[in-house]
Amino acid sequence: MHPVNSPFVSQRTRIAIGNVFVICAFLGLLGCGSEKGSADNSGANESTGKPQTPATVQDAAQVLDLSAIPLMDGAQAPGSRQVANLSYVAPGGVTTAFEFHRKALLAQGWKELPNSSVTDQSASASFGRSGYVLYLSVMPNGPAGNVAIMLQNAGNVKPGQLPIPPDAKPVYVGDSTAMYTTETTAPATADAVRKLLLAQGWVPYGTASDSAFYKQNAILVTATCSVAPAQGGKTMIQYSGQLISADIPALPDAEDLRYADQPPELRFETAAPRMPWWISIAKLWPRRAGNPRWIRPSRSTTSRP
Repeated sequence: MHPVNSPFVSQRTRIAIGNVFVICAFLGLLGCGSEKGSADNSGANESTGKPQTPATVQDAAQVLDLSAIPLMDGAQAPGSRQVANLSYVAPGGVTTAFEFHRKALLAQGWKELPNSSVTDQSASASFGRSGYVLYLSVMPNGPAGNVAIMLQNAGNVKPGQLPIPPDAKPVYVGDSTAMYTTETTAPATADAVRKLLLAQGWVPYGTASDSAFYKQNAILVTATCSVAPAQGGKTMIQYSGQLISADIPALPDAEDLRYADQPPELRFETAAPRMPWWISIAKLWPRRAGNPRWIRPSRSTTSRP
């Protein structure tokens, strides 16, 4: 193997920051009473209403760089501190920690979106700014009076603006996820979704079970096509998206891609010999200004930007 390696569901949520953000991903879904759960036009160009170009790491960092924001007093070393995500443990209560980050975000021009949930046991909210959506989650961490704080930038591409087959019917469309049903079989739907995304410039970036992953710049989209018994056996299409902290390209012949964002790394398999593979990486991803750095893989077959 030669590697370079919320609402988001699937075993490949390792692609995101961790399973905790699955909870954040569905807060809007659980709290909504209408088909359209989106609070604003946060995934579209505000002047035209058209979908924004998927952000680069540099674009996103100009709006908010989570690796550089202040932490609470007494914070432990972060478990992850990247441009797109931050997770750490600090002393204090849930509401205190939530308000610390909420006030900081509002002061920077972020708008708190509907369906926030704040109690002494857990707090979660989403925020929008300049087309981006950010998730904040706080919960108790152990008996010592600490809390776990997590922030994830979902990027600037709204799931509801991704292409769908003509016969797909919306079930729920919100800031974090978009869900549709179709009478077409799951395999045929997955193929149709793949063709639609490829036509818009999305690049395949791995699979896991019923989910396929597509990347454009630093936005990673999860497209899941599966049978939904609760929908009478129809096929369910589910889209979600997230910002990733490194735009690592995949070789054309790469297989079994697995991206993780803490720290950013891409693992994959290829039949290419080691030296030709190394030369291919250098050509595909030249080291130049604006690109994350990369290092030659060690025997452990791990390379990070």
